[in-house]
Amino acid sequence: MAVDTYDLGGVADKEMRLFDEIAKEHHWPALVFVSAPDRANRLASRAAGLMKISDSSANFAQWLSENIGPSSPLVQTVRSGFGVHHGRLPRAIASQMVRMFNQNALPVLFCTSTLIEGVNTAAKTVLIFDKTINREDYDFFTYSNIKGRAGRLGEHHVGQVYLFNAPPEHEPTEVAPTLFGDQDDAPDDYVVHLEEQEVTEKVDTRVARLKMALGLDADGLRLAASIRLEYALELKQAVSRALSKSDDLLWAGLPTYSQIRAVVDVICSVRRPGEFGAFTASQLTYFIHDLRRALSMQIFLLAYGDKYNGKPETHDTIFKFLRACEYGLPQHFAVVEKFVKQHVSTADYSLFIESISHWFKPEELKNLDEEGVPIQISERFYQGENREQFVNKLILHARDGSQNLTPFERMWILTALE
Repeated sequence: MAVDTYDLGGVADKEMRLFDEIAKEHHWPALVFVSAPDRANRLASRAAGLMKISDSSANFAQWLSENIGPSSPLVQTVRSGFGVHHGRLPRAIASQMVRMFNQNALPVLFCTSTLIEGVNTAAKTVLIFDKTINREDYDFFTYSNIKGRAGRLGEHHVGQVYLFNAPPEHEPTEVAPTLFGDQDDAPDDYVVHLEEQEVTEKVDTRVARLKMALGLDADGLRLAASIRLEYALELKQAVSRALSKSDDLLWAGLPTYSQIRAVVDVICSVRRPGEFGAFTASQLTYFIHDLRRALSMQIFLLAYGDKYNGKPETHDTIFKFLRACEYGLPQHFAVVEKFVKQHVSTADYSLFIESISHWFKPEELKNLDEEGVPIQISERFYQGENREQFVNKLILHARDGSQNLTPFERMWILTALE
């Protein structure tokens, strides 16, 4: 695939030049690579305020308004013909963004590095606006992957790449046979996953010290490593301090608000609330409590949108919270439970941990969201079926023109499941 590369590094006003380029129809479909989710949201929103490039995205915008909230900047962004793709977005919505991009219904897609990780796109043009990922310069390998998105899927004979910064230096690629050449030099979070018969005497001694310091067996160490052992040690100390003041960590089954808050306070004494999609420990507790009692995901997200008064580009941090419910919060709650059990063995967070990992909704609904059917659609129809029965039920409703589905939703279901 031939690729023409254009250097725009010397342009004075790069943002306006970016908007000038994406306004040109001969560039479409175009990917705009940026460094972070907030950056993608902000640029997409600004572009949407300057121009409208598609009339084919109105149904998607209406769906977002009704199911996420009219105050979400995504609504106007999509209505104007721009898509956004990054790691905060729910998988079903992210998949729909890519699908409509490939159909040219969303001719321009602002994206982060998540789009180069196994997602096929039919881009004609790639505009590499930033040169960083998570505040660090990307390497030549990543740059080549991003650049390689131009002209994908055989739909465009010549791809175009616009560079707004100098590309990284070419570096020879070295292929290492193992992750760590010497396990004695490997980090603790890695060696605790090695089988006993595989480790050296030095590593065995290290693991034994970790077990003693944390009071955990081999399985417990592996769980603790999922949040990093250094944080686990801090959590152990925080649990001891909290238990000396209150019994709110001593619960089993379904916790009260104050009991959830007690665990969250311990976690947030070690980790920033922002890592879980909240500004404070109090807000994180409220999100968990509100999600648990919400009758539907639609109700939860609409209520959030009604109360949100922060920056437009961070409106979707609620999606980061939902991702943290899947992975991050369950592991931290489980590690806290391990340390609480060292004091009172009857503590049992298992039911809560399992429930939060699928948003306090039936697991089938979250799994289908991962497969491309948003939970806001599937939760209307679920009545306790197993996965196969429920998938067949959704397909039947979509094919038969159910009045509980819009034509757009029917097409979404059939495209995702058939």
